[in-house]
Amino acid sequence: MAKWVKIRRFLLLISVIIFPVTMNYLSPVVSMMGAKEGFVTGAVINFGLMFIFAMLLGRLWCGWGCAGAGLGELCMRTNDQPANIKKLDNVKYFVWAIWLGMLIFFLTSAGFKGINYFYKTENIISVDEPFKYIPYFAVVATFLIFSLVSGRRATCHTICWMAPFMIFGKKFGKFLHLPQLRMISSPERCVTCHACDKVCPMSLPVTELVHAKDGINHPECVTCGECSAVCRRDAIKMKFRY
Repeated sequence: MAKWVKIRRFLLLISVIIFPVTMNYLSPVVSMMGAKEGFVTGAVINFGLMFIFAMLLGRLWCGWGCAGAGLGELCMRTNDQPANIKKLDNVKYFVWAIWLGMLIFFLTSAGFKGINYFYKTENIISVDEPFKYIPYFAVVATFLIFSLVSGRRATCHTICWMAPFMIFGKKFGKFLHLPQLRMISSPERCVTCHACDKVCPMSLPVTELVHAKDGINHPECVTCGECSAVCRRDAIKMKFRY
């Protein structure tokens, strides 16, 4: 196993462990609660940063730092079936659009009062009282159930409210002709063994993408590097490219 694969999986495990600390900083619910009172919360700021960093790094956060991703990949030990991404992928845009619309409506109705990064997280830790474990376990259960029922990282394709920020950020970076971190393929090296297809946590047809005109530039690629790690022909690498 490649060294970076071990590091990536370790970082995802850490993200799951510290999720009681970070949950509110990524919560769409807390962001709407803040908007109702006229505040831009830490979650909204972090979503904006995801958009900005995605212009250069794509969905690196999804592959290396997201607690939801960590939970989804832990479930792969039980259900390693590929998710039906053709049916699931568009769901998250619907969820994202509804949430964003509600956020703007609440903030406009209440009137902007300022930025409160630590809204509902004044003690820095998101789950700092016993009753806060109720929403925490509800979120964890949702991620686990989706992945166990629908396959690899199903929540990333369906209910993730963060993914669209990074997908649109990556597209904007490409529009600006910025160098972007992505998986680069050398189709002439590929022997169509399909080993990459079997390990892709996002259920992508990696072999097909290797031979595609635009290469591995799929919006659902999270730059995890798992495909590169199993490729014995060195046909896939992680690099910055324009």
